[in-house]
Amino acid sequence: ALAHDHCAGTTLADLASPPDDAQLHRVWETVLRMHTHGVTHRALTADRILLTHGGGGVLLDPANGDVAASDLQRRLDLAQLLAELALLVGAERAARIAIEEVGAAKLVAVLPLLQPVALYRTTRAALRGQREVLPDLRARLAAAAPAGEVPPVRLERVRPRTLVSLVAGVAVAYVLAGQLARVDIAALIRHSDPRWIALALVLSALTYAAAATSLTGFVLERLKFVRTLLAQLAASFVTLVTPVAVGGAALNIRYLQRNGVSPAKATASVGAAQVIAFVLHMLLLVIFAAITGAAQIHSLRPPVWVYYVLAGLVVLVLAAIAVPRGRRLLRARLVPTLGQVLPRLLELAQSPRRLAAGLGGALALTAAYVLCLEACVHALGATVPITAVAVVYLTGSALGSAAPTPGGLGAVEVALSAGLTAAGLDNGTALSSVLLFRLLTFWLPVPVGWFAFTHLQRKQAL
Repeated sequence: ALAHDHCAGTTLADLASPPDDAQLHRVWETVLRMHTHGVTHRALTADRILLTHGGGGVLLDPANGDVAASDLQRRLDLAQLLAELALLVGAERAARIAIEEVGAAKLVAVLPLLQPVALYRTTRAALRGQREVLPDLRARLAAAAPAGEVPPVRLERVRPRTLVSLVAGVAVAYVLAGQLARVDIAALIRHSDPRWIALALVLSALTYAAAATSLTGFVLERLKFVRTLLAQLAASFVTLVTPVAVGGAALNIRYLQRNGVSPAKATASVGAAQVIAFVLHMLLLVIFAAITGAAQIHSLRPPVWVYYVLAGLVVLVLAAIAVPRGRRLLRARLVPTLGQVLPRLLELAQSPRRLAAGLGGALALTAAYVLCLEACVHALGATVPITAVAVVYLTGSALGSAAPTPGGLGAVEVALSAGLTAAGLDNGTALSSVLLFRLLTFWLPVPVGWFAFTHLQRKQAL
């Protein structure tokens, strides 16, 4: 069935008119015969499918194909052929011929793969101009499928954001590994003051109660506090595999939806909570920096790489604003969010008790983290003014939230240890304090968060 370009015939792309049913059947027979021998083509486009003058079918340029192909590879081939033929003859004819040749039951496994990311690049480009073809094709195949749920398959291509996350993760891991090499974790625990560690552990636990209070305050619907508290613990498990600013928000939106809050109101409530938390965070940073004093602020200089990162972010923002497409993208991202958050804030303004709970929870959350970091510093026998610790934490957590690594891993440690060093601690004590802080606030809650996550799933609350 495979041949080279010298075969006598006409490709589907060069036909003067769309192929008839007999020609479509010949194409399917050729592809299925190839699959019975364990071979796939993986680039079944109209210019590579040739109908010979003798009535046969030939598949050209099989360089992208596989030998001893897996079931998934064969299904991807069928999905590509379905999409390409639907572009040529329409979804109705393409689906009908495919059902006659393959069978509706077998095409159920192909149906989830009918998404642009699984198709050849020229087919994807053609589908952009005929956006109705793929949904119509899926609908016709689903209607013919036997009763039962079509198994979902999620496919993703490597995106620039994924590469940036990978590079950032490697960079912070390299920096952090050099610092960890100078610290003995076991000795760190042994030589720490257990009373201060106990206090830090209590403060770490209080952060989840504060987060639950804050979320409850920004939701007008009634929520069970204990269940909301478990959702915040579950978020500590989710942030282990997602950036800190993404995983927790997605989990809270899902939690609110499962507890009777409409999707729009759930998104608006979580968005309002994040906006208020961000504003409070910036206000507290300015206030504590002012209290610390000009001389102390001058000593709390971040590492040089922070300036490069901030400069790069400023350049990217300015470049996006300068280009029309960038402005449209910013509007598309910001306008819907503000359109949801502002009405929710106006509703909350009519319920002072709820708004006070939301603001109080957000303030208590930040205060608990600052005091926890201060307790970790005292646990190692060192002292740093609480205002300086507040500036260090607020700055470090902001940088950690912007980092694309899960839970801000690496970025938070580097930023906090650099801040404490600038506040007067020696490098070893600063890093040890930060590692103890992260152990109590990031790593220890993970197993508890996993239990909370699975419990809420069993209760269908997530």
